[in-house]
Amino acid sequence: MKYICTLFVMFIVFSITSCQKVDSLTESKTSPEVESGIVASNLQNRSAQISTFTIPKGWTSVKSSKGVQLLKNGGDYIVVANLKEGAKFGMVFDSLANRGGADAKFRRKSLGTWNKYGTFFACANSIYFNAQEDPTRIPFPLKQNGIIYGIGNGGSNSDRTREKATLNIDDVNKSAEVLTIGSTYLDYTKLRTRKAYVGFTYKDGNVPNSATKRTFVGIKDVDGDGKKETILLFVSGTAKTHKNAVNILISSFSCSSSDIVTFDGGGSSQLLCPSYKKGYLVGADTRNLPAAFVVKAAE
Repeated sequence: MKYICTLFVMFIVFSITSCQKVDSLTESKTSPEVESGIVASNLQNRSAQISTFTIPKGWTSVKSSKGVQLLKNGGDYIVVANLKEGAKFGMVFDSLANRGGADAKFRRKSLGTWNKYGTFFACANSIYFNAQEDPTRIPFPLKQNGIIYGIGNGGSNSDRTREKATLNIDDVNKSAEVLTIGSTYLDYTKLRTRKAYVGFTYKDGNVPNSATKRTFVGIKDVDGDGKKETILLFVSGTAKTHKNAVNILISSFSCSSSDIVTFDGGGSSQLLCPSYKKGYLVGADTRNLPAAFVVKAAE
């Protein structure tokens, strides 16, 4: 994807008052610092169902731990994380020297490498990036631990015409929200939680009419208290058009279309669940990634 290095925004507000890490992952001996919204620790492989979550027909729970489940349907997988039951959802990526700018660059690594930065229930691909660069620029904003690490450079011309959405995760209130933030002009005030991950809205994505692997995140309020505490990370290992893939979250899992974010797909779509079959469920280090979604079970 060819990126244009100028992003026009209505306004950009940075309130980086401190560079102190709030949470961090245990570093490997040969790896640089990792910024994360999750504290790493050894997990007990405790089996526990998410009591308020109903598994749709055709899907099977193949692995579970406290607050999390791995669901399978053929070659497709969904990781369910219930924040109220103590599950954590965040990203891992290397600390940046030039963080906060349009040209902030992220070092790319294999998903297996990112998985070694902590002990997780699952690890998957996440944000869009320039596949021709390493380190690579990202097209859209990325915020974690209250810090905006990159505002993005806007992506390609076609990227600029598509609506963007942010997945905001509030660890204090144990809830998540999806907000539309604009297309050419982005509303940065809507990145209002300490963790905010930006992709396209459910309507948009790369090569929408082609059959390829897909990655989406949807959120739900399954206990009816008005807070959307359940995060569904969907990684399809079977090729699907954008519409067919997103319809799984809408029709089978009853996610509202406005509560779904499209993340990077195609060769980037990869998923690891280390305690299940001890290997890749989708992909096999097919592409190095600048960041990864990580899901941690409750302790």
